[in-house]
Amino acid sequence: MLFDILMQLALLVPWLVAVRSMVKILTFGASIFMVGLTGARGRRHPATVGATAVMAILVVSLLNPWRNSLLSAVAQVALYFAILAPLFCMPGLKVDARTMYRVLFIFWIFQCLGSVLGVLQVSFPGRFQPDLGPALAGMDKGHLDSFKIITNSGQMVFRPMGISDMPGGAAGSGMCAATIGILLLVREKKGWMRALLAFGMASGWTPHATRAAALSASSRDRDRMPVMGAADQRSCGYRSSSVRQFRTRTSAAALQDR
Repeated sequence: MLFDILMQLALLVPWLVAVRSMVKILTFGASIFMVGLTGARGRRHPATVGATAVMAILVVSLLNPWRNSLLSAVAQVALYFAILAPLFCMPGLKVDARTMYRVLFIFWIFQCLGSVLGVLQVSFPGRFQPDLGPALAGMDKGHLDSFKIITNSGQMVFRPMGISDMPGGAAGSGMCAATIGILLLVREKKGWMRALLAFGMASGWTPHATRAAALSASSRDRDRMPVMGAADQRSCGYRSSSVRQFRTRTSAAALQDR
């Protein structure tokens, strides 16, 4: 898990953009490596039968003549195996309740960091925001604007990313920080730890409340926005269909966040 966290943080390092694909491959490759390390020892998980059947179907699908390419098909099979690999490697590891608590606590700390950064990114636009991923950075301005919200102060900012490079990434961190925090809070008896957990849970709830308020303001401003005439659209370099597509994407993003 620590390796996966380090790989996710590595995606935020600007000078690693050139090897971004390799970093992602290493993240999934670590899961496959664990299967080889443990040798699938221990009692089999009940779901391994279904997982084996899925992998068998995927291997047979390599023979499909309408596949994109053999390399892409093999990569898809490897991706599925990396996702299912914990079913095969975890039974070979000795994990007690104390170890599980430590794993959840480390994961919770990581998600709290994303939640807190998400709050800061909305409160102080542009100061704590990481660079967009290459897939988004190459999009046109109209498409990028569909990933933005308007804060109560009237500023247009990307949906909080947290420690990811995707707009809205802080939402997943907030959900994990809040839900896992509840689990840890029930077990913890130390006062200072309970206070720390409560703070982390609050940081998980805050991005959702902040985004809801910002989206409400965004909706009001969008309702007051004048409709552009055909001449105005041509002068701005837009087509009517492009304007409609932009509004559709913006509305869809707002509904998804709600």
